[in-house]
Amino acid sequence: ANLAEMTSIGLPVPRGFTVTTEACNAYYESGKKINKEMEKQIFVLTKLIQCAVTDNLIDESTKAIIDNEMLEGIYKKAELHVLTHLVAYGLWKCGLLDEQTEIGRKYSHSMLKANVRQEKLNYEYGRICKLLESNEIKFIPLKGAVLRNLYPETWMRLSCDIDILIHPNDLNTAVD
Repeated sequence: ANLAEMTSIGLPVPRGFTVTTEACNAYYESGKKINKEMEKQIFVLTKLIQCAVTDNLIDESTKAIIDNEMLEGIYKKAELHVLTHLVAYGLWKCGLLDEQTEIGRKYSHSMLKANVRQEKLNYEYGRICKLLESNEIKFIPLKGAVLRNLYPETWMRLSCDIDILIHPNDLNTAVD
């Protein structure tokens, strides 16, 4: 269901998170409360993302509750929101990315995939810009192409498309 709909009927849904069937079932099994393990995972997930995009490292008490089982649960949640690369970077910055473990390799791989994806997108974006400029077509880059420059590292903002605004009069020339 839509988050706005759930909020409007009074369900205590955290803003910006998708509620999975698994989480919904756990919520009802816990007497309509978010269970302690899920609370810990959400807390650590947000701390790791904060670490990834700021200079705030996580404290020792938070590090102490992180184990491979928790990292598996966090990975599943982060994957739903395309955030595994940010969690991985947070783990790396905090010295917690252990590539000797299977879950550590999964996180490391997600960070590598994000970098490769960004390089491919940059290449295509550059090609499109050159093509439009060589044909003297004025354009404005939108959304991801602009927003990624606001992140500490451009690879942190994943997107899979390139949105460009072109004047309607130039559309036929651009398509050709």
